Amino acid sequence: RAIHVVAKPSDERKVVGYLQGNGEPDLAAFAADNPIGQLRERLAAQVTLRPVVLGGDEGVPDGVDALLVIGPQSQVPLRAQYQLDQFIMKGGPIAFFLSSVRPDFQAMRATEVRHDLNALLGHFGVMVGKDVLIDRTRNEVMRVPVAVGGRPQLVPVNYPLIPVTSDLDPSSPVVKGLDRAVVPFAATLGLAERLPDGVTGGVWVRTEATSAAVAGLRHLRPDVLARPIPDEVPGSYPVAVGLVGPFTSFFANRPIPPPAGALPDDPAREQEALTRVLDGAPSRMIVVSSADFVANNLPFVLNAVDWMLQDELLISIRSRAVDVDRLDAPEAGSVGTWRLGLALGPAIPLALLALLAWWRSR
Repeated sequence: RAIHVVAKPSDERKVVGYLQGNGEPDLAAFAADNPIGQLRERLAAQVTLRPVVLGGDEGVPDGVDALLVIGPQSQVPLRAQYQLDQFIMKGGPIAFFLSSVRPDFQAMRATEVRHDLNALLGHFGVMVGKDVLIDRTRNEVMRVPVAVGGRPQLVPVNYPLIPVTSDLDPSSPVVKGLDRAVVPFAATLGLAERLPDGVTGGVWVRTEATSAAVAGLRHLRPDVLARPIPDEVPGSYPVAVGLVGPFTSFFANRPIPPPAGALPDDPAREQEALTRVLDGAPSRMIVVSSADFVANNLPFVLNAVDWMLQDELLISIRSRAVDVDRLDAPEAGSVGTWRLGLALGPAIPLALLALLAWWRSR
């Protein structure tokens, strides 16, 4: 991998942009020992990272080869959505990591995240749910505030809102070689039955069959989440999808949103209407229904960047270096059976041998 990076001329170094201005995390602001900081350092070894702010006169800069949209926490303005749309129309690959809820562990409440990208993604063939996925069987340990002796303390618990899944599509180069994925505070995803003409898509990551979708979740307390919630819908749900092909513009039959404060008769708007692209060049798109997915699945994100840049050689190298995670704990109902088997398994043959010896002695 190092030889591959060094052998590439400096003027051919790819540029990966990451959206800013709507509450997204700034990759440059994290320490090197933070998971996001680790992601930044590993990406910086092979590409140039560049923050991208949209909503003004200019769209995504021409030098950006791929774009990451990680966890917007406020409404992405229509003007910025139009500029994202035009980046895709020009063949720009893009990855969306979006959450529908935001946890507040001080108040132990969840609030809705309104990024307003659902309609844009729905036009491209991806439906993002306004719910949250819960799995009480296969999940990750997290330190959460729990009342102990009347005082809140951080206690490690198996937290149902951080599902863990091994249901990965081995045919996808992005997840090939990975053994599991952690999907904190994820929503349901769906691919349209009929994708745009020429576009192909697939589900890369699904939750386990032990998961369920919950709409309108507000409480984050582990004791509340441990019990079944009314109207939760059990099932295995997609949480990461990939699409390839020529998309059509979401704004084909809509007026071009002007920048904030622009004059109605600004001649720049007329020129913009003449240059906008309605039928796009082939592009690549990733949609993941969890913003916290990024910090918990660095190999996936690194593979995703390589896939967007169509540098799949690095994916095959990196996948072979992924460490195998610890074994998952058995299901609660099977623990007693295993303990009984381990206790009686050696005793039964000894008892039979004793009976045989007694019978022969008679």
